[in-house]
Amino acid sequence: MRVCATLLLSALALLVTPAAPAVPPPSSRVLSADLRVSAPTSKLILRVPRVGRWTATCPAASGTVGVRFVADHLLATSDIVVARSSGPPLGLRVDAGDTVLAEPPAAVLSQRWQIAPFASAQVHVTAATVVARRVDESQCSASVVAVIGPDQGATVTG
Repeated sequence: MRVCATLLLSALALLVTPAAPAVPPPSSRVLSADLRVSAPTSKLILRVPRVGRWTATCPAASGTVGVRFVADHLLATSDIVVARSSGPPLGLRVDAGDTVLAEPPAAVLSQRWQIAPFASAQVHVTAATVVARRVDESQCSASVVAVIGPDQGATVTG
């Protein structure tokens, strides 16, 4: 009887003990792309799923190159800060579908982006280095390296 009671209590303890929380596999990753684009044209540099896309514009005979970011339709409202080639950093709130031109076109651009979504789950902070330059009167080059952080869970508030 005593052995039976011990087994019963052990089984009951297993039933009421919470399971260890599931830990998803790390989902951080690095994406990158580079391109050469002929003037006068615009071309997608890199698309980061659930974040957005960077596009280079190579205007005709201007001696400049421009880069713009368009937030993905699945991107939660986000805080974006961009360290720009010149001038103070740009900080703004971005919603899905918004377009950001961090600075006017120039002969050379070098930008550091950080995109931090506000969400109740599955928040991935993204940092991207964006560079572009006017190669000559008919071509521009551009590249983006994006580091997507692991799922941090919900945005920490309070």
